[in-house]
Amino acid sequence: MKKYLLFLLTILRSFGIALLLISGSSMAFAQANEPYIYGEMGCGNGNYGIVKTTMNIIFSNNNIISLNYYYSKRQYPNAPADYQWGDFIDGYSSPQSLFMYGISYGKVLFSKYRFLRFIAKGGLTEGTVSTPADYQLHQSYMGPYYTFSYHKINVTGIVLDPTIEVTLNRGFGFSFGLYSNLNAISSAIGVDVCMMFGKLRSSRVDNKNH
Repeated sequence: MKKYLLFLLTILRSFGIALLLISGSSMAFAQANEPYIYGEMGCGNGNYGIVKTTMNIIFSNNNIISLNYYYSKRQYPNAPADYQWGDFIDGYSSPQSLFMYGISYGKVLFSKYRFLRFIAKGGLTEGTVSTPADYQLHQSYMGPYYTFSYHKINVTGIVLDPTIEVTLNRGFGFSFGLYSNLNAISSAIGVDVCMMFGKLRSSRVDNKNH
């Protein structure tokens, strides 16, 4: 857990420096006087492959609440050395998976550019870690193979999702961020890219900048 926290702090520091370089010195809290409701769907990679879906609402100028679903999968690192192959798309020979639901709260920092904003949020997750166990080596006329079972544990964790959002127009955009799901069994950390759709900004913001 300590190495994950150190890695997370390093990434957050780099993330903040990049944000300042992009946005300049005119970051501000208050801009969204009406609610913005929008969704995100995307994927990412790190020590786990990640699929993420989120529903967000920005309200009262600069507050954001998100409802999240995270699916993370990787090749189980403690699988037998001769039974580690595959990938996220085609499937792993011995996958370890996280199925997590979460809720998070944070603040929105709007830049001087109407299409660019920074989201700093964190919250709680609840879900299941599914880990291969009880490997058994078998022999057949086609060669040796393994069987195993899954050990499932319910966990509660902490999620941190600092994100840069780029709103291409009022209804569509992209987000780029850091994904971190920290729990006592198996933590997932990586970067993700998502599509955003819904009400991303108001017409008054666009008209103000013309």
